[in-house]
Amino acid sequence: MGLGSDYIAAAESTVELIPTATSRWPERQGGIRRLQLDGFPYSIRYRINADVVHFMSILHGARHPDTDLGRA
Repeated sequence: MGLGSDYIAAAESTVELIPTATSRWPERQGGIRRLQLDGFPYSIRYRINADVVHFMSILHGARHPDTDLGRA
């Protein structure tokens, strides 16, 4: 298994974890929450709206946290 497969596995497990406890991670600007992938410098950003999880992006940790805020 290569690094790409490890990345996909980490992203999938993080996406599956978020709906089990949507409010566990702190809300930031604009109601956005984020959770970092295990073993990788990426975060999955999401928002909760009417009990629905809206996944917004996967963002590298070196990027400015406001990147992509205008898209959602």
